[in-house]
Amino acid sequence: MGARWLKAEEAVIVSHYPTASRAEILELIPNRTWGQIGVKARKMRIHRTSNAWGNSVREGRKEINGSWSDEENDKFDSYYPHSTRSALLNFFHPRTLFAIQSHAEKRNLHRTREAVSREIKIGRENARKEKR
Repeated sequence: MGARWLKAEEAVIVSHYPTASRAEILELIPNRTWGQIGVKARKMRIHRTSNAWGNSVREGRKEINGSWSDEENDKFDSYYPHSTRSALLNFFHPRTLFAIQSHAEKRNLHRTREAVSREIKIGRENARKEKR
């Protein structure tokens, strides 16, 4: 069980949590993690405004939101059918497997049997190595 919350810490949550940025709140309550602060705020039934969240939820992914470029689509069309999942994740690095699969679905692309069986074969080889 963690340390008890001080009245001053609770007062900061009440006054700053709804609108202040994450960095400001962490400065005001230096001995707590963001997770602890969030849990305490939820227990106190205090919610953040959408403006307070800002782009912090999407940090690191901002630049890839939106549609795929024409260049990416050309590479995708030629690369997707014969590649394994791990190769696709490496080739289209910041995108997730779900994003890649849904993009293929929209473009009506399917992976070849050879690519899928290669993936299964790799999985079996890794399983054998782990058993040894």
